[in-house]
Amino acid sequence: MGRELEAFKDKGEELKKEWHSLFGGYQEEGPSPVGRAPKGKRTPESEFRIPILESLVELGGRAPTKEVLKKVEEKMKGILTEIDYGRLPKSGQIRWVNTAKWCRKYLVQIGALKKDSPLGIWEITEKGREMLGL
Repeated sequence: MGRELEAFKDKGEELKKEWHSLFGGYQEEGPSPVGRAPKGKRTPESEFRIPILESLVELGGRAPTKEVLKKVEEKMKGILTEIDYGRLPKSGQIRWVNTAKWCRKYLVQIGALKKDSPLGIWEITEKGREMLGL
């Protein structure tokens, strides 16, 4: 058993050397195996604040999540990156959608969106309108 294990280990080391000789330090662009986007490659959460607030105003002050996100995507078309459109490994959710939902949470915390809106509804507050200069 010891020789078989040693032979298996040697085979693994040889395959590793062969891999490095073929591909060297090459690493594909995109999320790392643990799901983190390369630094600076995804759109920061702060970039979603104004588009979310503007979208809500355009939708009459409140709207279902899906409608808000559709408007936000339209507004951010030129900003969202290929990384943003990738899927998160654990949830399968599109990265920018996840970031927008985290931004919503922040906007609720600072009082720009209502915290007691019905489930699945996003609603702007007076403070949110003030942030837009309205």
